[in-house]
Amino acid sequence: MKNLLIFILTVVLSAGSIAQNKHFIPLPISNDDFQQKLNAVNAKSDETAKLDAAKQIAQSNSLLTSQVKQMAIIFKSDVNRLDFAKAAFINTSDKINFYEVYDTFGYFSNVFKLHDFVRSHQADVPNETKKENKPAIIFPQWDYPDAMFYKDVKGCPTLIEDKDFDAVAKQINEMVNDAGKAKICEKNFHTYCMSTAQIMKITSLIKPESDRLNLLKKAFYHCYDVKNYIKAEVCLSNADNKKVLRDFITNGLTE
Repeated sequence: MKNLLIFILTVVLSAGSIAQNKHFIPLPISNDDFQQKLNAVNAKSDETAKLDAAKQIAQSNSLLTSQVKQMAIIFKSDVNRLDFAKAAFINTSDKINFYEVYDTFGYFSNVFKLHDFVRSHQADVPNETKKENKPAIIFPQWDYPDAMFYKDVKGCPTLIEDKDFDAVAKQINEMVNDAGKAKICEKNFHTYCMSTAQIMKITSLIKPESDRLNLLKKAFYHCYDVKNYIKAEVCLSNADNKKVLRDFITNGLTE
């Protein structure tokens, strides 16, 4: 009976997501970051305090359905679990899988309450996150350094996987305005370890040179092949900005 119900809800939710959900949701937080937040919530002895902390995390970050499910399980009360799940749905990155959270409930009545909530909120689209369809990304024909055999000083240990980088670039490219693009760039520079070439490509999607310079400076500390970073100055056309970046890199390498 339960399996049949889940199947029906899956079909309905999937169809609704495809037809109505036009959100742009940033990439979810890393698993390490999430586990730290989950442990902090779980360490709280009071159920109400857990709920408040969990809702704050869900409202401030993009989570995977699997992460929402892990967080929901820690609550003893179905009522609190429902309250948290409602708060988490809006920023869940893979809404089509949200039915998996239903398994955490002890009573079908709460499953239906959450499902009704999900159906009623699938059409919510914040203005600042709307996206537009764009053609495939064509990056500038610059001299991109190759990090594959890089053996020098590293700013971070493990490069982002190609599929994740492609997803990041696609999301940034689909943002309507440069302010939104810059915000997503900065978030992902802090989330992933990228090569100089990848940072150059991401930065090329931003038009204002002042924003490019700001992003290049922030990305430096999350760059895999930092000794190649000087080549990123090609992202800037203004001579003064190039000098500012060169000085910043020099200082950063000597710290």
